[in-house]
Amino acid sequence: LYPIVLTVMCLGIVSGLLVYVVPKVVEVFESAKGKLPLMTRVLIAFSDFLRDYGLWLVVALVLGGFGFARWLRNPDARRRFHAVLLTLPLVGRVVRGFNTARFTRTFSILTGSAVPVLEALRIAGQVVSNVPMREAVEAAAQRVREGAPIGRSLGQSKVFPPMTIHLISSGESSGKLEDMLERAAVSQE
Repeated sequence: LYPIVLTVMCLGIVSGLLVYVVPKVVEVFESAKGKLPLMTRVLIAFSDFLRDYGLWLVVALVLGGFGFARWLRNPDARRRFHAVLLTLPLVGRVVRGFNTARFTRTFSILTGSAVPVLEALRIAGQVVSNVPMREAVEAAAQRVREGAPIGRSLGQSKVFPPMTIHLISSGESSGKLEDMLERAAVSQE
């Protein structure tokens, strides 16, 4: 919540500066009748655009956000969007790390509380917010139910970080799954 509030405040302040302060400064530049640098002309043009079309831009952004939220209600659209998020350079790592941390932390707590592994895997999969990752956990739970190791089952989807898969496999083979899940969670956090 804090980064969102901070971002909104920063955008509000910059927009206010562009709409109210830059036009006052432009008057000073116009009276000097000198040739302005390219970046200054771009800033002035952007300020003029915001002053002339800022309200329409806000309306378009609100309508676009509403339409996007409505589009995401469709499960197939949400799956495609989440799959695209995983492929983006920086965003994909953050989404993957966040969901992996939540999954491994929950799985660790559940296995430490003597919840059966299959039930713990199913419950931990429900805390994953990214649809392709949640589906990968569900598929892994099915393979584990059939007798496959947890690490290998999760690794087949290729959506979880290799280090997490390695730690889970190591914990599974050494009998210290809870500890290795905890280490994986700390690593991803």
